[in-house]
Amino acid sequence: MSESQNPMDVLNALMEERSRYEQWLAQLEARKGTTPPHVFDRVRGDYTDRLNAVLDQLAGRATELQETAGTLAERVASLYADETALRDERAEAELRAAVGEFTLDRAREVMQRCDEAIASLGSERATVGAELGRVQEILAVAVRPVTPPAGEAPIVSIESSRRRLSSRQLHARASSIRPRARSPRRQSRAPGGSAPSRF
Repeated sequence: MSESQNPMDVLNALMEERSRYEQWLAQLEARKGTTPPHVFDRVRGDYTDRLNAVLDQLAGRATELQETAGTLAERVASLYADETALRDERAEAELRAAVGEFTLDRAREVMQRCDEAIASLGSERATVGAELGRVQEILAVAVRPVTPPAGEAPIVSIESSRRRLSSRQLHARASSIRPRARSPRRQSRAPGGSAPSRF
């Protein structure tokens, strides 16, 4: 990725690629009955490989996406807090004018300033919130395998396969060293049916 490329532009392009390959795979299923099996399998394999490549790129950015989502969520919360403070300031000015402390002109000046700032913050919060929603949408794809066409095995990214394989290996290793239940020791009896001597 070049320095001039916006990370979100790259992610959006990957999402578009993912959507395109999923659409091709879905449309391919409709041609399964009228296509030679070896041709169908070759084309499906090509689309599946290309889709997995996109999913792996998205999965590789999962940590980055989580950090970005956290930063954006904090920004949205900060903007909302600033809006709330300005609304309180506006209400206070209105109240002080009502009881006679502030002149009407002074109250109007404060209220106008607050209204302009609230509108600006609200606009910025809407923009940041929309970006946060998009990042969360991409993140959901990055950490979850794509849903395969009906009747097909799930398409799992390489990294997901490695994680699952490692999990199975650990489970198998744990099972192999699990201690076996010990059977009770049988005591031999002396001739004549008497219990064996302790000495």
